[in-house]
Amino acid sequence: MIDQVLQTAWERGQVVAIQLNALYDGQYRRDLEGPILGYADGQIYLQRKDGLVLPVQVEDIRHIDVLDATKWWHQ
Repeated sequence: MIDQVLQTAWERGQVVAIQLNALYDGQYRRDLEGPILGYADGQIYLQRKDGLVLPVQVEDIRHIDVLDATKWWHQ
């Protein structure tokens, strides 16, 4: 399911919210949000609002949602 959402979001240029499958002090960290710029070697490249590109291992993704890009860019 996660692979399908990632593929569709990348093809359509959609913004996603990704929850990683890692706990810090017993809680999940804040979601990573942004458009997917690409995929290689089992990881995606996600662009944050500040322009920083983050590599994210696909196997580390716990949950993913597609966001409304208009609202995301204008927050």
